[in-house]
Amino acid sequence: MKKLLLLLILSFFSAQSFAGSCPDGSDPVRSISADGTYFVYNCGGQASSSNSVEIQNPEKMCSLVNLPKDVASGDKYGVCLFDKKEFKDHGLQIVDKKDGHPVRAGNKSIRFELRDGECNGPPAPHWNDCKTDRERYELSGRDMFDGKEGWYAWSIFIPKDFIDIWPTFLDLGQFNFEPGAHPDPCCAFLINKKKEGGYSLGRNVIELNNSWTHYDKNLGLSHDEMSEKWNDFLVNFKWSKKDNGFIKIWLNNKIVYEYKGPTLTKNTEFVYFKFGIYRSGLSRYLNHKNLSPEVEACFEKNGASAEVIDETKKGVESWKVLGHGANSMSYKIYNQCKHLYKIKLPTHVVYYDEVRSAKTCKNLKLDDLKYNCKDLESQTLIGNTASELSIFAIEGETLNLTLDKVDFINPRTIELERSAEYLQPYQLHKAVIKGSLKTKSNGTKQFKTLVYKYAGTQEQKLVIHVDYPTIKPLKRHKDSLEKKCGSKVMEWGWLSFISKTNNSQSASDQQCIYDYFKETNDKQALELFQAVLGGTDSILDYLQTNVER
Repeated sequence: MKKLLLLLILSFFSAQSFAGSCPDGSDPVRSISADGTYFVYNCGGQASSSNSVEIQNPEKMCSLVNLPKDVASGDKYGVCLFDKKEFKDHGLQIVDKKDGHPVRAGNKSIRFELRDGECNGPPAPHWNDCKTDRERYELSGRDMFDGKEGWYAWSIFIPKDFIDIWPTFLDLGQFNFEPGAHPDPCCAFLINKKKEGGYSLGRNVIELNNSWTHYDKNLGLSHDEMSEKWNDFLVNFKWSKKDNGFIKIWLNNKIVYEYKGPTLTKNTEFVYFKFGIYRSGLSRYLNHKNLSPEVEACFEKNGASAEVIDETKKGVESWKVLGHGANSMSYKIYNQCKHLYKIKLPTHVVYYDEVRSAKTCKNLKLDDLKYNCKDLESQTLIGNTASELSIFAIEGETLNLTLDKVDFINPRTIELERSAEYLQPYQLHKAVIKGSLKTKSNGTKQFKTLVYKYAGTQEQKLVIHVDYPTIKPLKRHKDSLEKKCGSKVMEWGWLSFISKTNNSQSASDQQCIYDYFKETNDKQALELFQAVLGGTDSILDYLQTNVER
């Protein structure tokens, strides 16, 4: 029985598409698997294992695998799933370019394939993907602790026929925290595949209360630039609970993200790198694609509000309305109505190659990929970003707003926010204020809304709420603005205005919002946005002088 179990597990890791030599020196005979999805090589009637991925200690939850040096170096990786029977033959393969598979360098690459319904569902108390609206095939690296510095590199290839499943989340690599900052596992950052776009960086930034706030940043590749081509990621990091931590990310030889400060929460025990295919919030895609009058009636019968149904029809990301995970409204109505569904999740195939880790960039040996570590390490995001910004000017390591200054006149405080439920540690001088924004070229704009100063020393940031009548010209652009500049731009009705920052990501995000309004045909919204942005310093001066903490 043990031998049979081991053979079943090993079959998951077999390199079905590599024709190596048989023990007697003859060539193996190639045939097609029973389901027609991959090649099988046989020596004298037995499957060849000359290039199989070997598993060590299969009885352990995180069973290590031996990846060929052709595809990976440095770190050791394992399959960290409790329910071993969920391993599928097609889920993970080492494939060869002579069989038509894409390869970044050398002769081989790693092929992941995830099909509808392939989730990991062990009994309690273990984590259960099947009961939390998730599916995955991933390999996990070794644990990294506070103070660890290093480099990771990997390359991804996505076939042209790859189907987007937005608003389900699709993650293609992550640095994962243990334990998570929330009951649901949390990660330092994720590499996402977004709808009708390229890669997006989902990053969690530490706040003053030692929790994490999630942001999304589009990494600048279109769907066509991303598909049917190899894209190379490079990460340099120091995991730290102190201010000496940092993260830098390059995509195709260009730095795209840079962060300095704490990279671990006080409760984080360790971090580890994971790569493969991970999709979560599956019910969002399935509910949206299968929505019909009959399904909608089922939703209503099972407690879905008009707002839930409307957001499902739109197929948008809506944490507040649809939720995420086992207890979400989206998953609840899916479980009640899925018997009516005809459309399933598409099969996803993703290739990885040259998965490398080392203490230094030099030790990654990137020469064969045509990268030079000196050139990479000399890049700074703030320098690269400054040339792409029209509303900021760089002074040393600081980006300053160059728009005309606007005065906040006749100011008055209407109501202070003192409810513990709605007053967060990073929200300073929070209140409803009223006044006018006196511009040089567009007259005076009335201004009344709930505002606060964002705490922190890295930037001068005003945050306003867009539900008030004087701000509604901005609110009506929420959906299209978030499509262009990121799903969190106007989250919970808050919109940020930055006049000074040493964070190039923040400057880029602000530039994106400015460009969006400038490109619209909505003169009223553009002039209001320019007035608030130009008046950021004046409004903040008023708050700091006249509004209590």
